[in-house]
Amino acid sequence: MQTCYITFMSQTKANQLRKLAHKSGLFAQVVQTPRQISREGCSYSIKCDRKDLSVLISLSQKNKVSYSRIFLVFFDPSGERYFEEF
Repeated sequence: MQTCYITFMSQTKANQLRKLAHKSGLFAQVVQTPRQISREGCSYSIKCDRKDLSVLISLSQKNKVSYSRIFLVFFDPSGERYFEEF
């Protein structure tokens, strides 16, 4: 499982997408955005599985739930977590 973070400018927007995801049978969790990727007020994110990402993006666009950025989570050989923008 590869983890993704979809960042939002507000907790309200993050919760809107989480509710849409749950109605579609997907697991999405609202979390504090990791500080390594938090900028310009993006303090809330949806944490999800990469396999669900395209459906979440589609739900977001269809329902006009704007997000800021999307990041994929990777681990280096020492086990340190790092992020790459999608």
